[in-house]
Amino acid sequence: MFNATRDLCLRDRDNRTAFSILAQTRQSRKPTIESNLDRIVSGGEYFSTSVIVDDDVVDKIERCCALAPLHNPSALACIALCRQKLPALLQVCVFDTAFHQTIVAAHV
Repeated sequence: MFNATRDLCLRDRDNRTAFSILAQTRQSRKPTIESNLDRIVSGGEYFSTSVIVDDDVVDKIERCCALAPLHNPSALACIALCRQKLPALLQVCVFDTAFHQTIVAAHV
């Protein structure tokens, strides 16, 4: 399976540069991109599971930016860029806070 972060060394790139590299690679190698997975640090109390990105999801992630100011805004930029350049692509968000909601209170 093609993994852009691993296969194209995108880990330390800014969002726009990484997306440009991915787009160029997609044109030259023609890998099929079936979906995009976005890891979101804070979904607040809104999300307890993974969700398909839509306008409501984006709005709720924006509301949680104060909870993760170093992470959520850049994740939203990635989502927006992908929605702009590949609007038909399925995007799914997974949330760190969804995991934390599963921790038993006695363990906290």
